[in-house]
Amino acid sequence: MFVIGERINGMYKAVREAISQQNSDFIKDLAKEQIAAGADALDITVGPVKGDAKEYMKWLVNTVSSAVDAPLCIDSPHPDIIEVGVKEATGRTIINSLKKSPEHLEKLIPLARDNESDLICLLMTDSGIPHDINGKLEVAVELIEAVMMGGVEPSHIYFDPILLPVKNAQKDVADTFELMDQLRILTDPPPNMIVGLSNLSQKAKYRSLLNRTYCTMAMSHGLTAAIVDPLDEKLMKSIKTADILLDRELYAKSYLKG
Repeated sequence: MFVIGERINGMYKAVREAISQQNSDFIKDLAKEQIAAGADALDITVGPVKGDAKEYMKWLVNTVSSAVDAPLCIDSPHPDIIEVGVKEATGRTIINSLKKSPEHLEKLIPLARDNESDLICLLMTDSGIPHDINGKLEVAVELIEAVMMGGVEPSHIYFDPILLPVKNAQKDVADTFELMDQLRILTDPPPNMIVGLSNLSQKAKYRSLLNRTYCTMAMSHGLTAAIVDPLDEKLMKSIKTADILLDRELYAKSYLKG
C-alpha cells in the first residue's frame, strides 16, 4: 500500500510553531523520520497559521524537498494554496484534494493535468458529505467524468470516501467497506482509493488499535493508499503484513523464517 506521512501538518501545535518561526531543522527532521519509518510520500499542510499561507506553503515545500527525495501531497481546502505548492515543487506531487465544487473543478483539474499530479477526489460537494452510499457513488461518477474529460488519466485518481470518527459515526465507518466495493467497479482497472486514517480514531482511547484494524480490513476491500502516522510502528507492520496476505508484496521470506 502507498503510505503518505501525515505529520507535517499545521494542525499540530509544534508544527504550527515551526512553520511560523520557519524552523527548517524541525521540519526537515520530521520529513526524514517519516521516510525512514516507511512513508512513500509526505502530506504537506500549512494549517491555521497566522500570516501569508501561500508563502508558508512555498517555504514548507522547499524545506521538505531539500531534506528528502519523495513525492509531496499538497494539502489544503483552498485551491489557490494548493496551486502554489504544486508549482513550487520540483518532483512528483499529489493534490489533496478535489471535491464536487465549481471552484475546485475549474482550478484543480487543469492543475493536475498540466503538472501530471495525482488527484485525491473527496466524495463530497459544496453542500457537504452525502448521507448514504448511493449519494457518495453519484458524486464519484460525476467527479470521475469531470476529471477524465479534463485530461487526467484514471490511474492518477484516488477516491477518498471521507472517513469519519468512529466515536460519532460507527455505521458510516462500517459502510465505507461496501462503498469501496462499489467504487471498484466504476473503472477497469479499479480506481485507487485512499483514506485519512487518523480521522477514524479522533478522541478515542485505543487510537493505534482502531487505525491498524480498520486499515487492514479496508485493504481487503481495495484500499490502495492512506495518509497515516508512519511513526506508529504497529500500524506499519500491520500494513506490510496485509500486503503479504493480499499477495501485493513479496515480504514472505522474512516473515516465514523458522
